[in-house]
Amino acid sequence: MTITATKTWTKQLVQDHAKTAVQVELYTLPFYLTALTSIKDTSHPAYKSILSICIEEMLHLQLAANLCLALDTKPEFPAPTYDGTPIPYLDPNNPTTGHHKLINAQLDALNTTTLDLMLDIETPSGLEQHRHPEKGIWKIIDLLEDSLEARWHLQHHLTPQYPYDTIGEMYNALIAGIVVVGKDNFSWTTRNQQAAWTSEAFTQIITKFEDAEEAVKTISLQGEGTTTGKDRYAIPENYRLKSEVMDDKSFNEFSHYERLLNIKNQGLPEVYGTNNNQENQQAQQQALANLQSTFADLLTELDSIWNIGKDITQDNNFWHPMLGLLKAAQGCWQAGVIPKWS
Repeated sequence: MTITATKTWTKQLVQDHAKTAVQVELYTLPFYLTALTSIKDTSHPAYKSILSICIEEMLHLQLAANLCLALDTKPEFPAPTYDGTPIPYLDPNNPTTGHHKLINAQLDALNTTTLDLMLDIETPSGLEQHRHPEKGIWKIIDLLEDSLEARWHLQHHLTPQYPYDTIGEMYNALIAGIVVVGKDNFSWTTRNQQAAWTSEAFTQIITKFEDAEEAVKTISLQGEGTTTGKDRYAIPENYRLKSEVMDDKSFNEFSHYERLLNIKNQGLPEVYGTNNNQENQQAQQQALANLQSTFADLLTELDSIWNIGKDITQDNNFWHPMLGLLKAAQGCWQAGVIPKWS
């Protein structure tokens, strides 16, 4: 991806932000799946909770890819790296934010370090004072304050303010950039856009600016939620993923942040460890090769779906490779090696 470096909003810069959103959503998946498949007991509440988050992250990837198409650009699906390589327009290294871990994620089992990073990724914006420096705006934002927060973000991002220290700030800037460039300067084409979940209340196909706002709001609310009490961050009714059989109904009313908080408060489950014994090396190499092949196949399918127009509702095009990833990543842990995705 070629990075547009300008401090004035242009159509190209808006498009690059949308393409980065796809890469960010894709970046979270192997990280979350690595932690998920390290859990030995697949009936454990922590396993079900993180699995439900992964399913919703796939939804967020879909929305970001649809947004790219609506804004007249093509989404890209490169294999993410976890070696400290910067993510375009994101630089969460500001010591006042604590977000330096985001681009320095280390693939590992579910433990206090990986769980803290997941919480960091999903932290509600209202808990971060530096993101709302004006008096009265930095407190936890509830539904009555949505319009106030939106006006602040639009005013703050009238000129590009990258690099951003959070994913949420990047999405807010993207929406502001569309307004500055002009909503009518985008075609809002629906060609190759996808809606894998056909009976949900929230918007999936993006046909106009308001749909783009709704897509970003869905991503934000499912991740962060809205505060309903101490350590309670619920997803509003119309933004919940209700029809997905793999998204456990006991979790989908809670934001990703609250689900992860619950895991932290209830204690971590038993996980697989690594084993460097010589006799395990062949099995480990085979397990890693299977995972990397399965992940490469999924990336190819994603490109075919959004850039060629394959039907996402056909199981073999989307869910079959996704389910294959779970089995392949778990196979790595069972062989005693941390999953390596590419």
